[in-house]
Amino acid sequence: MKDKDIYVFSRKKLLDSYKEMNKDSCLISVSDIDKKNLNLNYFKNENYFKFNDIDFKNEKSINLSIGRKIYNLIISHNSFVINCEYGISRSAGIAMAIECIKKYNSNIEEYILYKSGYINNKKYKPNLFVFYTIMEASYDS
Repeated sequence: MKDKDIYVFSRKKLLDSYKEMNKDSCLISVSDIDKKNLNLNYFKNENYFKFNDIDFKNEKSINLSIGRKIYNLIISHNSFVINCEYGISRSAGIAMAIECIKKYNSNIEEYILYKSGYINNKKYKPNLFVFYTIMEASYDS
């Protein structure tokens, strides 16, 4: 897997540019609980999730059930388009999980030593609760 197989977007940027993207990519789209899903009907595999950008466990945050669904998408695909409201936090947390699972066989210690581009890039502020929830799901599977 190459870094260019993971594309992270804000909701607006995805809406403006999705028709230029590879239809074979797996779309993982995250919306706030009170917002409508995008429902693009463009990608062959579109997946919509609703959870807020919260970095602790509550009824509006990502949960292990959603984490397992995202993990199953990660192990089943090789190219990803990910979006959340601003393309900064939740989607970057998912991108980190993809990198860790695909490139480091879910080895978080080794992955952290690698220093993901999503951690070191000032454009992103990854939601680590999202990352760790998906990683927890990878260990359960």
